[in-house]
Amino acid sequence: MVSASVSVLAPATLTFASFSQYFHIHQLGEKNQTRIMSESPIIETISSVPGGHPFQSLDILRPASFDSSTVSRWVIFIHGGAWRDPNNTSKDGHPLLTSLLSTTTTTTSPPFGCASLNYRLSPDVTHPAHLDDCISALRLLHEQYGMQEYILVGHSAGATLAFQIAHALSPSQKGDLGTLKSLICTEGLYDLADLCTEYPDYTSFVESAFDSVRAASVASPVNLLEGVEKEGVEVVLVQSMEDELLSPWQTGLMEERLERRGWSVEVRGAAGKHDEVFVGPEVVEVAREVIEKVWS
Repeated sequence: MVSASVSVLAPATLTFASFSQYFHIHQLGEKNQTRIMSESPIIETISSVPGGHPFQSLDILRPASFDSSTVSRWVIFIHGGAWRDPNNTSKDGHPLLTSLLSTTTTTTSPPFGCASLNYRLSPDVTHPAHLDDCISALRLLHEQYGMQEYILVGHSAGATLAFQIAHALSPSQKGDLGTLKSLICTEGLYDLADLCTEYPDYTSFVESAFDSVRAASVASPVNLLEGVEKEGVEVVLVQSMEDELLSPWQTGLMEERLERRGWSVEVRGAAGKHDEVFVGPEVVEVAREVIEKVWS
């Protein structure tokens, strides 16, 4: 597959109306269609909080011949859905994780486990409950499955959560659940105050999840980078120009903020609408490349 390349240049004075001229996605090559496992993985759903809500849980995926209880490296998917859509669950991560299990073997990289997280939704809970549920799942993987290193793959609101986890578990916050090796984020929400300015209709779900736009701004990834360990962390932001719910502006803002803070970040293009990107071949390819790079 010929991967897409994205270049984003976002000067401080750049307005959204002129931003598109700085955002270039080259034509994608022929999509790789060899992403099918010869056998379906075993999927085990376990509670991350004993006696908790059904969404305080995670799915563990593994080949029948693989014992996930002995592996120290994990790829972890966090779903989107604006913190409120019950149709977006841990099952969203199954196609990607199944593809990774089928295409990355012990001959090309060390074994790794795969997990896809659930978390409680708004309006039943507000921030930081979604984050707390994700951290509970990581704690379970660390304490019961021996996780020492992990890659987070977050889609949309799940991308927000991925960066919030990186902040909450950073050395400055005394995190002790293993080492973050990479953040792979697709169609992410990175500056929630700016999101509400660009899309006023989105204010309702942001306020539902965070109580106020002001609180959401404080918890936005663009404002959580200070003090987070960035050495050795691969960051890839994936953006589709076909996304019907988000323009590339959020991705451009996050890339600019990461670079300003000294992070190494790559922006990659993908095809598909908002909830098609995370199941597409481009994200599989990105994840495989990251796995080979950080665990080779």
